[in-house]
Amino acid sequence: MTYTPNFNDPRVAKRVKDAIVFCKKYLKEDQAQALGTRYIDSVFSSQRRDLGRYLREQLLICADERYNKDLKITKKYLLNKPGLELLEKNSAGNNKITAYSVAEVSDKFQKELAQGIEYKDSSDRLWHWLQHHRREEKQQVFHHTGFLHNYDIVCSAPTLLYQYSSQVTPGLEPLTAIEHYIKYRTEIRQRIAHECELDTHQVKKMLNRLFQGGQISAYTQSECYKELNGDRAKIKFLQQDQFLLELRADITEMWRRIKPSTQKRTKTDCLGRTRSVALTSKRKTGVYRQLERQVLDSVIRYLKLTDNQFFAEHDGWITKEEIDRDELVAYIRQITGFDVEIEYEQNCL
Repeated sequence: MTYTPNFNDPRVAKRVKDAIVFCKKYLKEDQAQALGTRYIDSVFSSQRRDLGRYLREQLLICADERYNKDLKITKKYLLNKPGLELLEKNSAGNNKITAYSVAEVSDKFQKELAQGIEYKDSSDRLWHWLQHHRREEKQQVFHHTGFLHNYDIVCSAPTLLYQYSSQVTPGLEPLTAIEHYIKYRTEIRQRIAHECELDTHQVKKMLNRLFQGGQISAYTQSECYKELNGDRAKIKFLQQDQFLLELRADITEMWRRIKPSTQKRTKTDCLGRTRSVALTSKRKTGVYRQLERQVLDSVIRYLKLTDNQFFAEHDGWITKEEIDRDELVAYIRQITGFDVEIEYEQNCL
């Protein structure tokens, strides 16, 4: 028999409401989130119960089945948007839930502002609980608390990694494909998106992964394969695209130049021989995050010097007062040696 929740039952209504609020805050349609079974149970109730199973079916799409308790690897999930909309309609609580959620988060954030924002510093990034909320909800929270000016480093990973390669190995020939991509990134992303029937956001993510050691691969566990839903024809097209061939060659050369500046790592094999550890994609991402953090630290220092309240988020930040971008770019260059471009957007509801 098909289970249908009794939305008039206060206990069911509360559980459904909590599940909807949770999914709106923490899950996305296009970016998988790792969630442990116990964590899901605490929000949805146990999957042994009808309601728990129902909420999972309506709200979650398992995007990655990999699980290893010892290595602390959990399955990854996407938001099932049609299921969420159906659940909101059936529970007749959409407007109330959204209003309650934003008001609750705004109040919590406002209280923290009075005492000073506290971040968790991990893996060369500053983390804050508000970062895990959906973009639309964060915009409302920032608007209500007076943070109206959004800034981002344009083409951050390619720009910082390429400039860093020039810093550590000066005087070498320029890498023209990388320079062309940084200058004409919008046109290139649009061209690839059109020819591959993708959206530009997907293309941007794929290209950023290339700069951090990612591959255009038909390997079933690769991020590229998952992003393209296993479409091998599109993967083959991308592998053979002339500009991407040139760009990938330049990225390989860029990392060849960077590698001597990274910390050398070794391991001992079963025969007692010491071997060098390859510069993996994970380590390459670590290099980028260190550069990103250098720039963000210089931005934070500048904002404190100008007494401008801010909220930092990886390669971006939002402020209460509008800043002089030219002055900030010059300050970043003076402190870090990086010449960056800053994108601005006003936070309007």
